[in-house]
Amino acid sequence: MRSAILLAAGVASVNAATPPSLAATTSSLTSNPPPPTVVMGDPSEAPTWGGARRWTARVDMTNPADSKEHPAWSFTYYYNADKSAELYHHGEGQGDEICGQSSVTEAGECMVLNHPDGHSYVTDITTGTCCRFAMHLGAVLPDWLARSNATYVDDLEDADHWVCDGQYTNNYSCSKDDSHQPIRFWEYKGTVGDETALKQWDFDSESYCASGKDGECFEDDGAFAKPDDCDKLCRPF
Repeated sequence: MRSAILLAAGVASVNAATPPSLAATTSSLTSNPPPPTVVMGDPSEAPTWGGARRWTARVDMTNPADSKEHPAWSFTYYYNADKSAELYHHGEGQGDEICGQSSVTEAGECMVLNHPDGHSYVTDITTGTCCRFAMHLGAVLPDWLARSNATYVDDLEDADHWVCDGQYTNNYSCSKDDSHQPIRFWEYKGTVGDETALKQWDFDSESYCASGKDGECFEDDGAFAKPDDCDKLCRPF
């Protein structure tokens, strides 16, 4: 999602299947589900990413599409739209494909910062060593759904489901109340419905905290700043 989510295309085609294992906050699938109701509403009504401009949550990642040998892991996600930055804190052995491709981490505790300068900086928490990831990724835009002319799909009983086209068809579900608390993001980087092509974020509801709604959720003084001495390119193992 890191790059595909930022790409705006036209109105989404509704060929994005509901993911194989939907959280308890959404409706159960049947063997013969009814076709979804597509509401061609105003994309400007689409929720903000995560329901707030500054928020954090624990994420369970399922990503056989990019990491077939290590398809599931967890991380803590920090988002700050005011600074156009996002931070991924991976525990030891829980690093994503970026941590795994950066020799500074050696599978240890890893921090990935998507900085407003367009670069991603990878830091090994244990040693303090840092490198710059070669690919420009950037943080998720707070209004990426609206920018992408997202379509509302009325197929989940207890959640809102939005679909838009980027590099792949992006799906996003959130709570129906005014908090728009994130529930899940998913896309298929290949054939829709093929579990080996799935990339999915499941947001932990108990750890979710939105600054301004739930008080100050995290201290970010310096957390979203470019690390010192971090201009060398990351090299693979």
